[in-house]
Amino acid sequence: MHRFTLAAVALLAAATPAWAQFDPTVVPAQPAQPAPSPGSVVQAAPLDEARSGDPLPAQGVYQQGLDALDPSSPGILTQANGGFPGTMWQGSDRRALVALMPRMPIGRDSPAMRSLAERLLLSEAQVPQGTSKNVYDVFQARIDRLAAAGYGAEIADLFGRVPDKIPDAKLAHARVDALLLAGNAEAACDEALSANQRSEEASWLETVAYCKLLKGDADGAGFTGDMLRETGAGDSDFFALLGWLSQPEDARGDKPMLTNSQPLTPLSLAMLKASGSEVAVVTLDQASPIVLVAVANDKDLPSEVRLEAAERAARAGAIGARDLAAAYAGVTLNAPDLANPVAAAAGQPGGRGGALLYQAAIQASDPVTKLKILQAIWARAKADGTYPIAAHVNAEATKSLFPLPAAAVPEPASPQPEAAEYWLDGAPAPLVPEAAMAEPPPAPEPVATPPELAAAAPEIVRALLAAGEIAAARAWYAVIDDQASGGDPNATVTQAQLWPLMVAADPEVRFDEPVFDGWWRNQSSLVRADRSRRATMLMAVLEGLGQPAPQTFWGGLYEGAEAADGRMPPLAVWRGLNAAAEAGRLGETVLLSLVILGDPGPGKANPAVLSDVLKALSRVGLEQDSRALALEALIDSGF
Repeated sequence: MHRFTLAAVALLAAATPAWAQFDPTVVPAQPAQPAPSPGSVVQAAPLDEARSGDPLPAQGVYQQGLDALDPSSPGILTQANGGFPGTMWQGSDRRALVALMPRMPIGRDSPAMRSLAERLLLSEAQVPQGTSKNVYDVFQARIDRLAAAGYGAEIADLFGRVPDKIPDAKLAHARVDALLLAGNAEAACDEALSANQRSEEASWLETVAYCKLLKGDADGAGFTGDMLRETGAGDSDFFALLGWLSQPEDARGDKPMLTNSQPLTPLSLAMLKASGSEVAVVTLDQASPIVLVAVANDKDLPSEVRLEAAERAARAGAIGARDLAAAYAGVTLNAPDLANPVAAAAGQPGGRGGALLYQAAIQASDPVTKLKILQAIWARAKADGTYPIAAHVNAEATKSLFPLPAAAVPEPASPQPEAAEYWLDGAPAPLVPEAAMAEPPPAPEPVATPPELAAAAPEIVRALLAAGEIAAARAWYAVIDDQASGGDPNATVTQAQLWPLMVAADPEVRFDEPVFDGWWRNQSSLVRADRSRRATMLMAVLEGLGQPAPQTFWGGLYEGAEAADGRMPPLAVWRGLNAAAEAGRLGETVLLSLVILGDPGPGKANPAVLSDVLKALSRVGLEQDSRALALEALIDSGF
């Protein structure tokens, strides 16, 4: 919702249109589609299809006529547009939600976790009754997590579905921030002035001073500024902007000199824009995700600033690949850099270097040249921890590296419909119109696969799988499998390298003892501890996906077996996961799974814990989400 034209994410699934804010992963991939659970149908992950321009239901829970609607229940997503069922909390304890939700990660480095978190936080669902006097406790937890994830427009929308004046100062601050970022200063100021009268907290003074100025009360703004100085709060840039804006327009003179020593905030961004002052890139370094997304979306700001904001937002997991690709495509580059992009990008860290490699990969017609550029992209992304989103951003270029024979070439993706300029009233337009995004060149006529591509097959398949391009990865794997069956020793080694990823990603690939044996032999160059660790992770994943390895394989790890690495969750939480899944409590199962995996994500989880998470999600009908997590875990573990 709040981004450009978002596509919600997940590593697995077919390509579909995207829409507005979050797109944790992809350029054309779609979030994992959960399998139907008994008695209900869980739709595809939300933020991929829903924002293609179709209006969302305004008050779905109310329309359903649910009794005793809790103020924490309204949401943006329903089953009709990709959310979880309205009964997802049925049978859960409200105290568990209040205790666990603040600990829930938002999936910064895991598109699959991000997709699950997004649906959990934005779905409209009846919240269990509780004994707390604070009826907004769950709503507060949802807003906190959404703000941490950068969902400004979604937060503003959610506030529009609950009473106008919420008697909670923290929620009032969140609402004001969201309105300021949406450009609705009038509504933001009404809320801020009202909240200040109710609480008289010093934390409101900066906003109140600015709002009085907007309402034409320069004296009141100055008086409030003086009160702020007495508290010792406020920074020099705030006072400089307030003083400059307080002057009549014909007496203002030059723009104020700013130190830019503080992170950009919703209020400081609004004041900078009101004064016409420059938004310095340095202020983005510590800006929150919600501010980064707003800057990246703001067509009134310079393209370089928006690009850097988009790059930082992507690193924080706050925007998806479609939006980042749109930002990259909108950068004007010079011919010398495009002629030697890998060398040129090495000296251009950040957004501009990423844009250079993205455009060069799209435009390259020679497959070997394209491969070298993609390899530079993958290496760069692995070094800075952004491999999942880099794989999605560059998926089209990677897909154009077709394997042979021609029969293995996947069908071209169907044209994507144009994204609507707005998703909801007040939602930001795309950062760069999708029509302006560079299109990959037409697929060349089949010719013999260059040896460089054949040698890079493991890298190519890994990138395709990370981008959710299962059909394209399957085409490569089929060629390698044919060659291995024909006795090609190199193909046999490559097949063994890729098989663990394929069996996790593709339900059509089943456990195969000879191939597993081949993979195990290929690990012989590793020291015993590393070999055991990798085998343990793989077999735990297979077990979690319902394809357990025979006990004889586990027995082969007895010698020299050591305790598995990975963070262990509290026993109560771990037991709670299995109990929730057994009872079919979908929302609670998702919440506990995310808390258990934590910020490190699936690749850093203890294998036994990860296996239980995969089983639990599959049990409540989210098998494709389970596969997405399994694939991420293997890739992050070096497979």
